[in-house]
Amino acid sequence: QELGEDAFAIADLINRGMQSPSSKLPAPNEDIADFFVLVATKALERADHVAGLSYLKLTRLFLPQDHWLNHYYLSIRLFCLLANAAYSCGRLDDANDAIQNVLKEGQSIEDKLDVYYVLVTLLMS
Repeated sequence: QELGEDAFAIADLINRGMQSPSSKLPAPNEDIADFFVLVATKALERADHVAGLSYLKLTRLFLPQDHWLNHYYLSIRLFCLLANAAYSCGRLDDANDAIQNVLKEGQSIEDKLDVYYVLVTLLMS
């Protein structure tokens, strides 16, 4: 899907709203989670890793607790991107958390391959 510049403005507004002291946890919504993954992917393609990481962290709030069972491919995509973005930003604890999630919940070696690369890179640094 093609995202315009308005997508970043919308994502930033939601992000700011969620950081408000009066905001509540959002109801799970796969469409919003998918939107944030798309916006984060676009930000990462532009080498804006800080924004990408912020969008990916926000995405987690829109996933239901059973997301690994009912939204597996979205979860794999999210946590692989999260591991890469967190590593790129020097957030090694966040990267490791995302890696461990994929290694625990991933169903195949192909699904885990991206995070194995980040893990090896992390261990070598």
